[in-house]
Amino acid sequence: MKNSFGEIKSKTLKKLTELYENNNKEEIKEFLSLIFENKDFQELYLFYDEAENLHLEYPGTAEAYVDDIQPLLKEKIKNIQETCEKLSKYLKDVVVENNELYDNLDILLETTTINNLDKKVIAKRKLIDFFSEKKNITESQEKSFTNNEKLLLTLLSNDFNSYYEKSLSESEKIILKNIISMDYDELIDNSKKLSEEILSKINKLISESRDDEMIKKLNDVKLQVKDIKPNKYNYYKLTELKNGLD
Repeated sequence: MKNSFGEIKSKTLKKLTELYENNNKEEIKEFLSLIFENKDFQELYLFYDEAENLHLEYPGTAEAYVDDIQPLLKEKIKNIQETCEKLSKYLKDVVVENNELYDNLDILLETTTINNLDKKVIAKRKLIDFFSEKKNITESQEKSFTNNEKLLLTLLSNDFNSYYEKSLSESEKIILKNIISMDYDELIDNSKKLSEEILSKINKLISESRDDEMIKKLNDVKLQVKDIKPNKYNYYKLTELKNGLD
């Protein structure tokens, strides 16, 4: 591979974001066709994405996790080299910031030799420390909002043409584009306002309801809204929930 998987993943996100913002449908189709051809690529992409927020709190759990996940990831990487080479050529002009987590995961995927053993030991230690730490969303997520969006990941996992052209109305397409183009501070602020608005609507419904089962369900939704993490995919889900309550 010309580039590491982590770098290709970051470049993929940046390129897709640019294409969506420019509404370049033909190039989007061309680009996504490279990704759809390989299920292992999509699964590894999803793993790197979810690793951003992974927290394993019990002693020894993170170390066992890193040990067990390494052979599984190495098996995936063997199956995606051709796809990565194609994407590397396609993304050659895209520039992204370094992602230390991705770098360490990439090192974990390398074949172990005498020359890189020290590097792999250090990367493993850093991954164990990272997965052991409880994540602070407001501080540690800043990069992931620009480089690692679950909204785009959802589109990667489905047929974009069907989703975009058939499932979304024109107003929904506008909402989608607006969410994708939000910067970090705007996303945090808007997520807070949207959550507060939804909770207010739910509280009103609870106060007006006489159905115990309905009240229970509404309280469950309240808990989910309070616990939801502020990323673009979740913002999109909150938008849909709000529309359903209107």
